[in-house]
Amino acid sequence: MKNNFTKLQKYFWAFCLNLLILGTLHAQERLIAGRVTSAVDGQGLPGVSVSVKGTNLGTVTDADGKYSISVTNGNVILIFSAVGMITQEITAGEQSSIDIKLEENIQGLQ
Repeated sequence: MKNNFTKLQKYFWAFCLNLLILGTLHAQERLIAGRVTSAVDGQGLPGVSVSVKGTNLGTVTDADGKYSISVTNGNVILIFSAVGMITQEITAGEQSSIDIKLEENIQGLQ
């Protein structure tokens, strides 16, 4: 009887360890990087907000329009927004590099 109980304990702990490992693998992060440029002249846009939809994760592009952001694996949506530009939402999928061109919001100027 004791031998069966010991086997049961071993299987229980093995099961718990597998659940822990699977949970850790599911929550892995990856890096998405890219460049945000102007659709008008192709120049890098500094200060563009890049955020992950539905979270409080975000970053800002550097002086050359480059950014990088760490996201959890899965289908995340990145939001690119800047004053005077049309906001865009891009589904990242499995991409690790996303370059985007933002267009000016001319409706706001009229």
